[in-house]
Amino acid sequence: MKVGANVGEDLEKIIERSTRFESLGLDTITTAELGHDPFLPLMLAAEHTSRVELMTSIAVAFARNPMNLANLGHDLNAFSKGRFILGLGSQIRAHINWRYSMPWSSPAALREAQATRSPTSSPRRSHSPAASSTTSRAPRHEAVLNGRIACSIRITIWS
Repeated sequence: MKVGANVGEDLEKIIERSTRFESLGLDTITTAELGHDPFLPLMLAAEHTSRVELMTSIAVAFARNPMNLANLGHDLNAFSKGRFILGLGSQIRAHINWRYSMPWSSPAALREAQATRSPTSSPRRSHSPAASSTTSRAPRHEAVLNGRIACSIRITIWS
């Protein structure tokens, strides 16, 4: 079992909370997309910690460009030396339509799309140990750009 805690959204407190959580022996530091972007706090946490995993719980998948999301995840993972886990969620129709100004698909269309294409549409699954620079069992996804692997990150998807 792993134990983690959310560091919150107040950027002035992220460094102190992250280092305290790591010193207490927690395994994971998380951020959630509530009122602010979940990635910037994890960048600060990555800079000031060395052991804890850093995870979004969650980042809204359908409100983001898939390639930008893959690149952001890759950069955070590289900066944190393999400690980043990208937790994605779908969010509810009202938030997608009004908060993010994005179109919503019917659940049937959504299930069909997920069967053929992930929320990070360009990444492809790779369960090869060679594709992973960490010992995590979480599947890795690779974003392919112009026939080359642009990034490789661990992704956890909640719905």
